[in-house]
Amino acid sequence: MRKLIVLLALCQGVMAQPRENKPLPIFTKKPVKVIDDHIEGWCFSLDGQWVSKEMTIPPRLISTNEDSYDTKVNKLGNDNIEELQMYPILFGNDTLVMLVKLYKTGKYDYESTQRGWDDYLMAYYFVVDHKELLKLGKISTETSIIELQMRDFGTIGHTRSSSVLNDIKKKIIIKPKTDRFLTFTARKVEETSKIQFQFASLHDIFTDVEGVLNDFQIRGKSIYGNKELLNYMYYEIDTYEFQDFFSLPTQIKFDI
Repeated sequence: MRKLIVLLALCQGVMAQPRENKPLPIFTKKPVKVIDDHIEGWCFSLDGQWVSKEMTIPPRLISTNEDSYDTKVNKLGNDNIEELQMYPILFGNDTLVMLVKLYKTGKYDYESTQRGWDDYLMAYYFVVDHKELLKLGKISTETSIIELQMRDFGTIGHTRSSSVLNDIKKKIIIKPKTDRFLTFTARKVEETSKIQFQFASLHDIFTDVEGVLNDFQIRGKSIYGNKELLNYMYYEIDTYEFQDFFSLPTQIKFDI
């Protein structure tokens, strides 16, 4: 009987403890910043020519073989951007930001005969503390590697610009930190008032590249997270547009 009384007392004590929920992320209804044009992709071709395409880093091919750039796979480039979106996030007492990169990918239904091509939109999302964005204001004419500590990241398949936020809400789990960084390779070109950049999700220890359509390797080794990357490929955008996109507005209305 004494054991039963003790057990009942313990159960009542456990049930009396308050249930504390972790905060849930609160977003703005729409992105506060969007870029869907004015980005030029550049690649240094195999025969030593710089080749460009709007919103796409062309594949590294022979520049004089123009037909090769028009195949369905190569039109996707080494990487491409359909749209960049920036969302502030309220998470408890923290203000975070989420960069969403919508990009196009595709495949053949029958790879051997290259028939039945289907392309579609996917998205990467990267969540960082809003203070991490301050690092992007220090880009100089020297190529630099800038690491933003991520608090969540992920991929959304077969999405649309208008529905990507709802898709992300079903997956996102904010953590104190992760083992990956949103890593920018960037430099400023004073003569043209432009910034040359590329970014990817890189692991803290392992050679593991995410956040781009295709990894880019030289001599069998990825050069993402290496200053050498900009000798081969990058995106280019007006410095003002870059800095304006990666800065939060003073007034933010969250969907509370």
